[in-house]
Amino acid sequence: MVLKMREARPLLNSKLLTLNFSLSPFPLKKMRIVFFGSAAFAVPALEKLNATEGIEVAAVFTQPDRPAGRGRASAFTAVKSAALALGLPVLQPEELDADALAKLRHFAPDAVAIIAYGKLIPPEFLPAAPRGWLNLHPSLLPRYRGAAPVPHCILNGDAETGVTIFRLNEKFDQGDILAVKKIPVPPDATGATLLDDLAPLGAALLAQVLLAEKWEFLPQSGEKSSYARKFAKADGEIDWRLPALAIDRRVRAYQPWPLAYTYYGDRRLTLTKIAVTDRPATAALATALPATALPATALPATVVIDKNEFYVATADKLVKIITVIPEGKAAMTGAEFLRGARLKSGERLTVRD
Repeated sequence: MVLKMREARPLLNSKLLTLNFSLSPFPLKKMRIVFFGSAAFAVPALEKLNATEGIEVAAVFTQPDRPAGRGRASAFTAVKSAALALGLPVLQPEELDADALAKLRHFAPDAVAIIAYGKLIPPEFLPAAPRGWLNLHPSLLPRYRGAAPVPHCILNGDAETGVTIFRLNEKFDQGDILAVKKIPVPPDATGATLLDDLAPLGAALLAQVLLAEKWEFLPQSGEKSSYARKFAKADGEIDWRLPALAIDRRVRAYQPWPLAYTYYGDRRLTLTKIAVTDRPATAALATALPATALPATALPATVVIDKNEFYVATADKLVKIITVIPEGKAAMTGAEFLRGARLKSGERLTVRD
């Protein structure tokens, strides 16, 4: 199975926010670790640790193969594909039970690195690594504890984000913090591209931490903590009654899941890129529509076609629809979609209450 990775993006300028460890230029012995991970976000860290002198990756634990795709064929996790390519032992326990714990102890790790593994670790597993379990989390903890920190960061319009390395304990994402690095959030960031930016940043920091001779942890503050829940498919439906900026954030945050979508008639239209214009919706509709059809106020979800470009009214401004995926078809530009759909100014996209 070939692991498809996105094209590498240049690292953004990062700033060290917290660094609570001291480095030794000559480690006395290799740091022996076991790696727990499943999602693609964890792959750069696995590759970095395996290539770092002074660190030995003894084994990799990842989720079992699951059916995927239209054919529902059994598929490897991204981490399994990477581990096999590196020649590392791979274990895929269905349950983290006594048998799995015995196998972990067999590898006698100094520490465990855990990243996007996808399952809670039972408390009895924690003593198996004398130096502890280090979790790499893609947010500035305590902000965005939970499974989906990156899209929540975009949804809320945060100016910065980053990665946190903390010691796993029995409380969900509440362990003591060892190190943090932060980066600015690009204005065009999507959930996918921002995660791609954070993955190598976290990988490099984790390797640096594991080479340290001394760790000093700081407890997490309860202030400004929040929970970043997983999204359901229904979360992706766009409410055109929202302001344009809020809609743009949703289109970017919901990539690659659940993807933002709307309807024209009874057919789904997935939105992959839009742009907020400076055109007030009411004024734009007054220009685009005959006076007899002009609503007293701008109607959210109303289509405006200007110079063969596709616009939609929101609560305050027009947004330009740049790229879309019509139901059952390939990705295309908004202008290409218009030619096939034959929409007209004044028609409305379907708003489902």
